Amino acid sequence: MTQLPKVDDGQRDLDRTGPGDTLDVRDDLPRTHRPGPRRLAVLLLALLLAACLAESAVRQAGDAVPTPPTWGTTFTDAKVRQMQALGGVETVVLGSSIANGGLAPEALQRDGDTGPTYNAAIPGSGVTTWRLWSEQVVLPLLEPRRAVIGVSVRDFNDHQTDGGYARLTESPGYQLATGSASTERRVEAWFAQRSDFVRKRSALREPAKVLAWSRGEEVQGWTRPELLADGRYDGFDDNRYNETERLDRSLREDVFVDYAPGPVNVTELTGLVRAAQERGIEVTVVRMPAMEERMVTRGLLPETAVDGFDRALRAVTADTGAAYVDLSDLNDDEALFADYYHLREAGIRAVNQRVAQALAAG
Repeated sequence: MTQLPKVDDGQRDLDRTGPGDTLDVRDDLPRTHRPGPRRLAVLLLALLLAACLAESAVRQAGDAVPTPPTWGTTFTDAKVRQMQALGGVETVVLGSSIANGGLAPEALQRDGDTGPTYNAAIPGSGVTTWRLWSEQVVLPLLEPRRAVIGVSVRDFNDHQTDGGYARLTESPGYQLATGSASTERRVEAWFAQRSDFVRKRSALREPAKVLAWSRGEEVQGWTRPELLADGRYDGFDDNRYNETERLDRSLREDVFVDYAPGPVNVTELTGLVRAAQERGIEVTVVRMPAMEERMVTRGLLPETAVDGFDRALRAVTADTGAAYVDLSDLNDDEALFADYYHLREAGIRAVNQRVAQALAAG
């Protein structure tokens, strides 16, 4: 005889329950715990206190905790702050690190009758970046009457990647200034303006780097901009001619790869010059010197590169009517250069004397 499974009293109660009946929920069943209003208030107060302590600690640390750049690089950040403080100048210098280190506002103002002068050239940038940087940031901020653009053979390869362009256009500072920032980025910027902790939080995620930085050590990816008040970078003012295999490899694989001073840079430089001229700005293009023969001899530049570069620059100035200062006669003098194309103290003096004379002559 088959035995049916036993059914306990609770199961019988369920079996007898009809559609309109109410079950008796037993007190011994587990319940979901929810914090009361008082406990929630204590939790929020603790979080607020922790945030205040963190903010206070970061503010007291000051420059010992670096501020991540909002304009792509610390150099660009520093230049934006300087230009905002200036409010306006008579003459502005544009270009890459070669112009930033080599064209000295103090000398141009003293000997070239340029009036108040600011060097807005930014390291690690190409001609495409110069055009965007000048049109969207520099010229509206400084409203100069004259622009001096320093261009080197190092700056004019169409096949080189202009890393400065992405750093600038993708930076919060640029996007906020040009109205292209997302809502999320605008909200983040609002908090960053009011909180050192929020502004420096990405650096705080790397405490080992922060400690090294606070001791004055060099930290990969974090730079201390050595800028004078007039915007010039003085990091190349030394007495060493610097020629290394590492630099050569970088030039072969990136800067001078398939060297072609072609239509891209010509178009961008022409656009930069015309945009300035449309604002009523007088433009002077300076053909910067370099160790060009040495670079050709070492296989860094093809023999045709220098002539192609010179033709391209002259085509831009002929097309736009911009003044042209040719300093190629200063090429290949080791006494003038810190490396293949950055000037050291003697070179800075020689270049600025010539540029100042040209500007003073009108």
